[in-house]
Amino acid sequence: MKISLFITLLLLITSCHKNTPISTDILEKLPSETLLNIPTYDGSGECVHPDILYLNPPLRGNHFLLTFTPYPYFYNSRLENPSILASTDGINFHEEKPGMNPLVPAPAYDHNDDPDILYDAERQVYVIHYLETMRPDSENIIRLESKDALSWTRHTAIHYDLHTDGRFIVSPAVCRLYQGGYVMYHVNLSTRPYKIEWLSSSDGRSWNKKVINNISSDLSDTLTPWHLDMLTGNDRYYLLVSCRSHINDSQHQKIMIGESTDLTNWHFHPKPVIETDTLFHNCQSIYRSSGLISGHTLGLWYSMVDRDNKWRIGFEKFAMDTL
Repeated sequence: MKISLFITLLLLITSCHKNTPISTDILEKLPSETLLNIPTYDGSGECVHPDILYLNPPLRGNHFLLTFTPYPYFYNSRLENPSILASTDGINFHEEKPGMNPLVPAPAYDHNDDPDILYDAERQVYVIHYLETMRPDSENIIRLESKDALSWTRHTAIHYDLHTDGRFIVSPAVCRLYQGGYVMYHVNLSTRPYKIEWLSSSDGRSWNKKVINNISSDLSDTLTPWHLDMLTGNDRYYLLVSCRSHINDSQHQKIMIGESTDLTNWHFHPKPVIETDTLFHNCQSIYRSSGLISGHTLGLWYSMVDRDNKWRIGFEKFAMDTL
């Protein structure tokens, strides 16, 4: 009886890793393409920078958690504060505890941005990393932890002194490795051109910001990486990278997907997953996206701004072999 109970608990714990295999029927049940109606704490429904987490087993009946930030009223960054919603089906999201969002207030000046969510199976906690941007002085990568995805505690994971460290990054994406340990990929805006880099950690909490790993990739030189997310599936790693056509052009972005087995060498599919197209929901620009991979199917939760300057999150499915 004790052995059977131990095995059951072990299966429950290991099934909740960020790189939990996604059963094929999960993505099959989702629509081919749709815009989502996301409730935001400010009431605008405008939001950006989605990050999706699949839960197996479900949490209070929910198979999905979505973190994001509102970004309304012609880009009001003071309202760009990490929020979280739950869903049973990956399309219809709700706030589990009324009034729980935003998870943190805006900093004293400048803004918060770029949340990323995972489940830390060793500690059995949900984790959100986000940027606390306070230019020109500092940039902090903040780690929020929660046992129940309802109440959150705050820790500073990495502190950058913008006067002395000489680095400014965007879009940190943390992922648990198949073999154990964690990596944090991000885009370094302090270099020209911008560079995709990564840090490593044995426990996902302690990071040495001075040990920086670079990548080698065949991403076209005509594309500038901007924001990214890291996925797992098919025993390999994937990067979804929102790319600009020019370093100073925030419009006309496209989402490229790269894959790697060693974290350093990345092959990018030549065809964009999705790109800016005015015929696509009147899109002015595609932006940072997140996803899940099951076999040969990619489910993409994308963000975009339309020609009316409204920020939206949508979902679309893709066949990996067509990219």
